[in-house]
Amino acid sequence: VRSYDGHTADVHLLLPFASLLITVDADSHVRVWDIASGELYTEMVFEPSMFEVSAIMHPSTYLNKVLLGSRQGELQLWNIKTNKMVYSFAGWKSPVTAVVQAPAIDTVAIGLQDGGIVVHNLKADMTLMRFQQDWGPVLSMSFRTDGEPILATGSSVG
Repeated sequence: VRSYDGHTADVHLLLPFASLLITVDADSHVRVWDIASGELYTEMVFEPSMFEVSAIMHPSTYLNKVLLGSRQGELQLWNIKTNKMVYSFAGWKSPVTAVVQAPAIDTVAIGLQDGGIVVHNLKADMTLMRFQQDWGPVLSMSFRTDGEPILATGSSVG
């Protein structure tokens, strides 16, 4: 059992990332921990009024990169090793609530507060398709992993 101390606000996002653990707190402080040693590897501090971190994921094949979604609707791709932003995505004018890897390389699904679901190619910065969920905000998403390109989404009612 290990404790990672240092956040001053409640942690609301966790992402295991190779030998690291990425934690995000309610004040949008992102801390990257070395799991084995418990030491702080690096950290990023965002101003919540400008970019409040609301989702995080690691795009497949993107070495040392994480994609951060925000309540402002924008996304940012960061290199954890260099602690530098690689690219900023304009977003869809609704808070990002979930981000998951699609079966296709360079492609993610983005869930939005307004019920929107966007399938987006990161490399080309191009929206491939857009759907609308009828049951409120998208709270969770998952692609089938058995070869069928089907995306399931969840809301507060199911």
